Amino acid sequence: MYPDYAKKPRNVRLGLCTNDFAPHGQYGRTYSCWPIIITPYNLPPSMCMSSKYMFLTMVIPGLSNPKHLIDVYLEPLIEELLQLWHHGRKACYFDWHRQFLPEHHPYRRNKKAFTKNRIENKVARPRLTGNQPLDRVANISLAVEMPLSLPDGYSSDHKWTKKTIFWDLSYWSTLLIQHNLDVMHIEKNVFDSIFNTIMDIKGKIKDNMNAHRNLKIIWNRPELELDERRPNIMPKVVYTLVKEQKRRVCEWIRGLKFPDGYASNLPRCVDMTELRMHGMKSHDWHVFMQKLIQIAFREMLPEHVWSALTKVSLLLQRICSTTVDVHKFHELENSVSIIMCNLEKIFPPAFIDSIEHLIVHLSYEARVGGPV
Repeated sequence: MYPDYAKKPRNVRLGLCTNDFAPHGQYGRTYSCWPIIITPYNLPPSMCMSSKYMFLTMVIPGLSNPKHLIDVYLEPLIEELLQLWHHGRKACYFDWHRQFLPEHHPYRRNKKAFTKNRIENKVARPRLTGNQPLDRVANISLAVEMPLSLPDGYSSDHKWTKKTIFWDLSYWSTLLIQHNLDVMHIEKNVFDSIFNTIMDIKGKIKDNMNAHRNLKIIWNRPELELDERRPNIMPKVVYTLVKEQKRRVCEWIRGLKFPDGYASNLPRCVDMTELRMHGMKSHDWHVFMQKLIQIAFREMLPEHVWSALTKVSLLLQRICSTTVDVHKFHELENSVSIIMCNLEKIFPPAFIDSIEHLIVHLSYEARVGGPV
């Protein structure tokens, strides 16, 4: 019925199901609950019907079957599905960071390394301070007063869903940082993206077939394009390792030794069968991202790929330093957008998402709020 819509490779097909169950196994009672579950039907049946890929959207409580009243409970879900149908799009942060560059930076005029034939003229939005965020949410209800539907203009004009109760605090508008980012959590996710992509770990890598299908139309990246003669075979890329290289990296990690308390037992996290890491703690990601990643891949990756990753590592080191030099942090704020643009020149568009984008804001928070 919608052939043009069906041809889009990034579409997500959703299945909706519901059934009742008795809480705590008390089947003799009249009380029951009705869970509403959504699952992506893009996956094979064996996967989409497993608990890992089933998402609980709501639970309808009641004494019995909600019958026709189920439509009342489904109103918020249907509204979101309508937004996805009419306004849905791929949330991609690729080619998003050139707007943070200085006005006359050459990357802004580069039509080949980023979006094809596009010059970046936009300037990043200024950071909201003081009462400016309050002005944006002044007419939106508090969470306790939130109606079933989302605020007017949501998705098309703004992304505000509520007015936070923290605005009741008289000093909230004077805070320079009203919501602080978790640096170690960001480090963990950035490390996962980089390590899993370089090691080409199945099921964890952000680089897949769909990410390459529309490259020829939007980006000038011939080395990442699919071969028309073999459309189902992924191209060999410079940022992933072959099996022997992956084995050498894992063996190197297995041989690492640290002072007591510096990190956990990293060698135990190495899986030599699947050539991957598992069971790492948050501080392990912190150590690996800041100290080890530039050593682990020094001889494995091309110079420009290794250099881009090293700059990310050094950036995080300086943000987490024990002392703050305000002038150097100003330099970091200016250089972080260049670092992100260099990553965009190397990795596929799907690699840069909201987690990688958060790196842009860490230097400002470290300068204002102090080191981590």
